[in-house]
Amino acid sequence: MRDIWTYPASYMVGNHDADTITVNIDLGQQQWTMGRNVRLFGVAANELKDPGGKEARDAVSAKIPIGTKLYIISRGWDKYAGRIDGVVYLDPDQAITLQSWLILEGWAVPWDGNGKQPKVPWPRVRPEEPERVW
Repeated sequence: MRDIWTYPASYMVGNHDADTITVNIDLGQQQWTMGRNVRLFGVAANELKDPGGKEARDAVSAKIPIGTKLYIISRGWDKYAGRIDGVVYLDPDQAITLQSWLILEGWAVPWDGNGKQPKVPWPRVRPEEPERVW
């Protein structure tokens, strides 16, 4: 069983690619975690070297500009040191996740983290009904 933490006041700092963002987390009582990398749980996007990878990264940057407040539920630590596996909510009502938006817009595909990472078709295709994996 993985530990689960919630971070209701996280602020976008930047993104390495479409499925890894960097946030500052307000822990309350004037305590912060600065520059924490969050791997988007349940999806895979093309790497920067792959076709569409840079475009997907730029789409995330445009969707959630620096300073945007996010609500994050961590699913534990990623297999790579220092990253959180997290579900990132784009609104305070927790109705829309960054993951579902990426899939809906054709920038990412569902992936459970097991086996070889799938590639997103390029040029991108927007699926009619995204598959929910979390």
